[in-house]
Amino acid sequence: MSKTTRNAIIAGVFAVLATAIGALVNTYKFSPTPTLDTVLITGIVVDRDGNQPIGQALVSVVGRTEQSTSRDNGNFRLALSANSPLVVTLRVTKAGYRPAEMDVHIPADNVTFQMQKQ
Repeated sequence: MSKTTRNAIIAGVFAVLATAIGALVNTYKFSPTPTLDTVLITGIVVDRDGNQPIGQALVSVVGRTEQSTSRDNGNFRLALSANSPLVVTLRVTKAGYRPAEMDVHIPADNVTFQMQKQ
C-alpha cells in the first residue's frame, strides 16, 4: 500500500470518528455550563414502578424557557439565572408517562422525579 493511500485511509477514519463524536455530543449535551451568575438544579428521572432510569424525558421550568432532556441514565441538569425565584416548579414529560410536577427550592441537587406509566 502506498503512503498516499494509507494517509487517505487514516484521514477518512479520523473524519468518520469526528462526525460520530460530534453526533454523540449533540445528542447528550447537558444544559449550559454554570457560571457565577447561574444556579443549578440536578437530578434523575425514574420509573415509579421499577425505579429504572428514564432517558429522553423533557424537564422544564414552568413559566420559563429553561429546559433539559434527561440522559439515558435518567440524569438531568438545569442552569437557571442567579436572580431566579427561590422556588420554581419543574415539570417532566415523556411519551407513555403521566406528566409530573414538583416545587423545588434552588439551588437543588439530587432531585428525583418518579414518573408513572399511562
